[in-house]
Amino acid sequence: MSTAKSGIDFFVAYAEAEGALAEAVPEGALLVLPEELRDALSLPEEVRLTADPETAREDGFLLVTAGHPLLMAGARTVLARGDVGCATLPRQVGLPPTPGMLEDKARQQVAVDHGRIEVRLPPVADDFLVLRVGALVTYSITIDEQVQELDEVWVEASSGREVPAELSERLRRAALEPGATPGTAVPTGPGTTGAHQVLCAHAAQRVAELARQTSARLRAQLGIVDDYYERVLAGIEERSNRAGSDRAAMLAEQAEATRREWARRRSEVADDLTPSFEVQPFRLHLVVVPAYVVPGEVRRGARPYPLPLTYLPVVSSYLPPRCPSCGAEEHLVAGKDRLGCRSCMAPGPSGTIPPDRGTSGRAPVGPAVEAAVGGTPPQLSSGGSLRVGRQAAPPGGRRPDAPSHRAPGARSVPTRASTASDKHSTGRVTPKGSVATPSTPRSGMRVATAFWSSVRSGELRARDTVAGSPIGALLRLYGALGPALVVGLEDPRRIAAVTASPVMVREDGSSRVVGELEAPGEAATSFGLTWRTGSRASYLEVEGLPLEEVGLLLVRRDEYGRRFRHRYRSLLGAPPDPIVALDPTASLLLDRATRFAGLGYAARCLAVWWSMAEEQEAVGEGGAHTDDLGPAAAAAVESLVAKRLGMRVTVPALAERYGCPVESVRRYGRLLLPLSRRGRELGW
Repeated sequence: MSTAKSGIDFFVAYAEAEGALAEAVPEGALLVLPEELRDALSLPEEVRLTADPETAREDGFLLVTAGHPLLMAGARTVLARGDVGCATLPRQVGLPPTPGMLEDKARQQVAVDHGRIEVRLPPVADDFLVLRVGALVTYSITIDEQVQELDEVWVEASSGREVPAELSERLRRAALEPGATPGTAVPTGPGTTGAHQVLCAHAAQRVAELARQTSARLRAQLGIVDDYYERVLAGIEERSNRAGSDRAAMLAEQAEATRREWARRRSEVADDLTPSFEVQPFRLHLVVVPAYVVPGEVRRGARPYPLPLTYLPVVSSYLPPRCPSCGAEEHLVAGKDRLGCRSCMAPGPSGTIPPDRGTSGRAPVGPAVEAAVGGTPPQLSSGGSLRVGRQAAPPGGRRPDAPSHRAPGARSVPTRASTASDKHSTGRVTPKGSVATPSTPRSGMRVATAFWSSVRSGELRARDTVAGSPIGALLRLYGALGPALVVGLEDPRRIAAVTASPVMVREDGSSRVVGELEAPGEAATSFGLTWRTGSRASYLEVEGLPLEEVGLLLVRRDEYGRRFRHRYRSLLGAPPDPIVALDPTASLLLDRATRFAGLGYAARCLAVWWSMAEEQEAVGEGGAHTDDLGPAAAAAVESLVAKRLGMRVTVPALAERYGCPVESVRRYGRLLLPLSRRGRELGW
């Protein structure tokens, strides 16, 4: 049964399969029916069919259009009998692919972290079995409205997983030969079960779309029902207020019966207007596809791990490999003792770092500092555990909706970590705009994990930060909870996993990673972390949105700027109340700067303001520039930070936002110029 043909074409094909003779004529078709078909359909021996109403009216043709009883009877017969068969895709003539060609394709299509794919033995010819399953799906939109649609899926006969779309399209158009190769086993169990599950999943998505379309009608009908029964109950209540004691019990029972009827009627209306579906499979084709089993292996140093691959000449591609440990179709990782995917290769027996894990034979050090310079993983003082994720994709390969955090002014320097051999072994290259060494990805992962472990446990302290840095300002405002608030997390104890990109080393010597925090039942939270390296990691800044890149867009007042601010609206609201008392300028900066560009931006502004106040106090000029605390000083500080980030925030715009004279803002701005040079040296 094909939806691409007209109803007459379908009926002619059905009649011919039943033994009828058919002839195409300009008006439609001429059929000579056998006796069995005439009796089943109550038709004469010779019948002429057309889809043109004018032709049917004048020339005696039978008008056959969508919904005609003949078409419905034929469709019921076809569906009841089913469409079952086997077909084979002819094997291409010629020599099999060479191991060298298969190895090159494997390295292009299959990425394995920390490993290199090799193919040393010739491939073995084999058959790959595919099931083509078709079904008629009936959608009941309302009690008297139904829609029927044809759905079709192509799955692996052995597992029931959907095959790549390119393969199904190629097989749908290919010239298949009837029958299967000798010895082909008929698939049972997982293949058909998986196909049915895929069909039901497609139908469920369609039902969800139909439900959204009928929701307005459902609400309207429920509103009518509610209005009616509310008026009935109001009338009963009014009569009860006037009735005597002898009728009160009767009216109370009547009101209770009305409520039960109200609930029943609401349920009935909801059932009538809630879409449902029914899947009726009618087609099951087994397609034999020529394939090669490639005896590949993944090498990590001198350790080989077998990785058999299936190569399909019809699409010149490999099937996506499955994880040898859990069978998932995920990115593979060559570990020290086995080959697996990123999920099942997480550290520890259960993919988590156990709590309260310290060093052996000596007292544990401060929060995460030892891990940042190559020691043991960070210990957690609170309950639970923090799983260390694998390296996140570099900015060039990040998710489409994830913000980029690439450091401005960074340069790319070829190193041993970005040689051609490493491209084949790991599937990634050094991110543009960074200086990478063989140890930087690991240290970046350690620093990110150590940092968020200390935030999660509440052990992050000022000694772990650079003096006068934005992170120092966050600690002053909110304690160890500050970095979590910057990225939009109210409870850092819910952090369950950390992923981080390779390290980006900027020209000023600071290092930077971007990554994501995962919490159960929540979407991943993006972050960027900057620090200075030395005997230990000294943190500079943490941010929830990349101000160097999106700052220009947040400033814009056109439709594009409004859309961008809407995208980050969760980070641009009112700031949480700080744990310390603030002077008027700091309080104003915290509120206005957070609403404008987020809490990370406000932390930069407060770091500048407090650094200025400390500098003036150190030289004994505490009252020279800080007596006139207020909007002008706050606007000048934000002007300095905005220029440092490349944001085009004008002084008049700041003066308008803070409600102060333009000249006062410029006067304070001149006092901050020496502090601007110090900020460049600090790297933020």
